[in-house]
Amino acid sequence: MDHDDQVCYALQILKLRPDLLAYYRAQYPYICVDEAQDTSKAQHELLKLLVGERGNIFMVGDEDQSIYRFRGAYPQALLDFKDNYPNPYILWMETNYRSTPQIVDAAADFISRNQNRYPKEMTAHRPGGAPITRIELPSRGTQYQHLLKIAEEKPASTAVLYRDNDSAIPLIDLLMKRNIPYRCPKRDFGLFSAKTTRDVVAFMEFLQDQKNVDAFRRICYKGGFYLDKKTVEIACKTVQWKGITFTQTLREQAKRFPKIKSSVAAFDSFCRVGQHLKAKTLLRHLDANGYGAYMEKEHMDRNAFELLLELAAEDPPVPVFLKHLDTLRAQLEKGNDSEEGIILTTAHSSKGLEYDSVFLMDLYDGRFPGAPLSGISGRKSDMDAGEEERRLFYVAMTRAREKLTLLTIRARESTFADIICPLPKSVHPGPSAAPRRAEPTHEEIL
Repeated sequence: MDHDDQVCYALQILKLRPDLLAYYRAQYPYICVDEAQDTSKAQHELLKLLVGERGNIFMVGDEDQSIYRFRGAYPQALLDFKDNYPNPYILWMETNYRSTPQIVDAAADFISRNQNRYPKEMTAHRPGGAPITRIELPSRGTQYQHLLKIAEEKPASTAVLYRDNDSAIPLIDLLMKRNIPYRCPKRDFGLFSAKTTRDVVAFMEFLQDQKNVDAFRRICYKGGFYLDKKTVEIACKTVQWKGITFTQTLREQAKRFPKIKSSVAAFDSFCRVGQHLKAKTLLRHLDANGYGAYMEKEHMDRNAFELLLELAAEDPPVPVFLKHLDTLRAQLEKGNDSEEGIILTTAHSSKGLEYDSVFLMDLYDGRFPGAPLSGISGRKSDMDAGEEERRLFYVAMTRAREKLTLLTIRARESTFADIICPLPKSVHPGPSAAPRRAEPTHEEIL
């Protein structure tokens, strides 16, 4: 049984056995709940059952810091406290002893946009400090370069926080290449198992070995070739039987079946160009020649593709790039427990911790926040997800003791950063400031 099973079975047993319920109520006449905002609805039902009519419960929590909705956290229980227990008394803890007034005031104003919360008047115990800084960078790549320069200074008690682990991969790659110390615990990095990454690796492996049946089966419907199922099956059997390349067998099929001639020509052109390209140029070639349209059609997140572009920034040969991906994956899975250097961690993992200086990176809509904020759909689940994104950002902001820096990317909207440090209207990116770049032709790529 996992933890959820234990809670549910305990709840069921106590409901079915009044004698056991009476025993445990007598055994635990007073109950204290810490971090109450992180407990689930079932746990609160269990607590209410154990407390009974006596109401001897002391609950400590902050609904503004409930960031584990994906684990079943139920912050509504804090808001319903006065209705669930007789003679409730609520003690407000509104003094922040960690951060400067600039950080506390900005964070309090930010989280006040959530509706499902207690109104609070947060104040800082400490004297004034530095204003919150926003740095607008031209691209994600320059963002990583900026953080690399920060890390080179080996700052003490400085952390870079992000929405998910994958955001840090290109930065870790740069730090490793330059032997710059950093601290990053062992984490699950989804980039390497992402569908996009597996597709890209299959494209690269196929162009290196055009007899690779497994790679061909993975890519044949994703590159704008429009090869039909029958053509694909005949090609796979022919390659395995004759030992020739897919290009050769498809050309033979096209002579017999003229209707597939255009599809085969597209595939042939893709292979002819792609097999001579290095990693980053090949990624752009994929994006421009079918795979970008495939990602859009399948509503796939382009983040993994962008991260691969960052990792291939130096445009290494494809075999070198594939080997580097394997090396990087092994290093990231092992983690880094260095006792010095910049700290890299997610906003979730930073909860309860504090640092002198905090950099929040990848602040743009779709990354951080990573969920709809307005609830335009009208669904309560969307509204709840938007409020949780604000709570997560609030937690990230309040990890900083002295200095907080927001890193945004030009031409990408950043709703959260605009609230904290709005840009002058003349330089605000705006939704139409970043038109999609015209895709390069084969000639431009070559």
